[in-house]
Amino acid sequence: MNQVHEVRAIRALIDVYARGCRTGDVAGLKEIFHADAKMYGSVDGRRAEQPITRMFEIVAATPTGDSHQCDIVSIQQTGDAASVLFVEEDFLGRSYMDHFALTRHDGKWLIVSKVYQQIA
Repeated sequence: MNQVHEVRAIRALIDVYARGCRTGDVAGLKEIFHADAKMYGSVDGRRAEQPITRMFEIVAATPTGDSHQCDIVSIQQTGDAASVLFVEEDFLGRSYMDHFALTRHDGKWLIVSKVYQQIA
């Protein structure tokens, strides 16, 4: 694939993430995260380190709804590695700056980690 196609595929992955969070579509989220993915971050000044399955539980119980928006700040991609920096607004009442690390596995992009910082 060329660079334009790669960036489009990565953008589509972020769209699946946002839609999955908004609607509680955990099956869709499981399609874009590596099974061993972890998330690390800070909420209300408290550090958190959890398997991504914890996020699945949260959005299954309380989807974020239509006010939740994701805006991509940057995408970096080299071969089978990529990173995405984006802002999440109104993820259950809070906003975050997120850093996703991605790998291409068997031709498909997967998120291997979510690192986040609450910004509002």
